[in-house]
Amino acid sequence: MSATPREKRVARTEKVFIQVQRGGVDLEGFVLQSTTRDISRSGFNARAEHPLQAEVILDVLVELPEYQQPFLLTAESRWCKPLDDGAYSVGFVILDAQHSDYQDWIAIMSENTAA
Repeated sequence: MSATPREKRVARTEKVFIQVQRGGVDLEGFVLQSTTRDISRSGFNARAEHPLQAEVILDVLVELPEYQQPFLLTAESRWCKPLDDGAYSVGFVILDAQHSDYQDWIAIMSENTAA
């Protein structure tokens, strides 16, 4: 499998709520409040107070202040690294899922990350 080229990321600190759906047995159903560190069309990096396993499916609600409604997305955690202050940096890829705001997210991120 070949690697996908990294998309342009925008440094943004926005509120995100993460609910573990499948694969994170210890945290299943738990909602974590977090903040983004950067975002792109295909994913985002967030700062979290709790570690998350890789390859866990999550529902995420991302609040962007310039939009009235938050974006409901389905994401998969890809990696989790400890930060010096005891928190964690977590990488997420956004999945094209039914009943999510995936298409709206792609559209607004295409506008916001255009070179």
